[in-house]
Amino acid sequence: MKKRLHILIGLLFLLFSCTENPFFTDTIDTPNRISVEGKVALNDDANPAGVFVWLERFNLSTFTDSSGYFKLKLPDPHLQPGEGLNGVYSIYFYLANFKVKTASLLLLNGQIEYGKGDVNENGRIKNTIVLQKILDIATEIIPAKVQDDNKDPLDIVITLNNQIDSVHVATYKHITGQTSCIIIKPEDKPIESAILLQGIGTELRDEWITQKTVWLMRYQFSVGFFSPGKYEFIPYIIIYQDELPDELIAAIDEEALSFTYRFLNLPFKQKTGHLTVSKSVD
Repeated sequence: MKKRLHILIGLLFLLFSCTENPFFTDTIDTPNRISVEGKVALNDDANPAGVFVWLERFNLSTFTDSSGYFKLKLPDPHLQPGEGLNGVYSIYFYLANFKVKTASLLLLNGQIEYGKGDVNENGRIKNTIVLQKILDIATEIIPAKVQDDNKDPLDIVITLNNQIDSVHVATYKHITGQTSCIIIKPEDKPIESAILLQGIGTELRDEWITQKTVWLMRYQFSVGFFSPGKYEFIPYIIIYQDELPDELIAAIDEEALSFTYRFLNLPFKQKTGHLTVSKSVD
């Protein structure tokens, strides 16, 4: 009798401790579906690293790697409002000078419904997200190499090429329409070291870019303004997009649109200007 009891207890233990059904071959699968991944590409074939990926409502974000890959993981359902959100939510893909794009995912009790919306059965965005460039930005410094005792002015040439019919932008300009602001960052230093140049009497003005547009600035820098080294020149350009939530920008940096070093936190794909300053020979 005791032997039969031991066998029965052993069978019960086997039944309740196995992850597989002993009578069928199907694995019992109860996944925690709280992650989604995917890939982003750019329509100009540029490196897709640094695209900002943001999930609304959760305020979750990440940046793509050099291959364009990203992954977001939601909090466990019991840590979400109501112990699990329900509904359709959008993932945003953002570069400042590319058209923002979204993908949708469906949540049920705080978990992602794989195979629904834009998410496939494996928890991956079904198609590669391809972002379209809307504004090509190229900055050139003339001359690009000077000595630290240079007394001649520098020309800063910013060329804007719209890739769609029109692009709504803003920057600091004089009442005459002359652009007069630039951000200069020593290449070997953090963004906090950036120098902000803004002309006297300028204000933030809107402009529609409907054709190739060139902003030309000429600055006369005092001798010694630049110590020997390499400098990057970044134009201050706000690019408006109707589909862009304010919360997305705030997730990058609440002051990202201000004319401060924090503007450099905005993800762009552009050709910035470069200046090399060498030590003068006595």
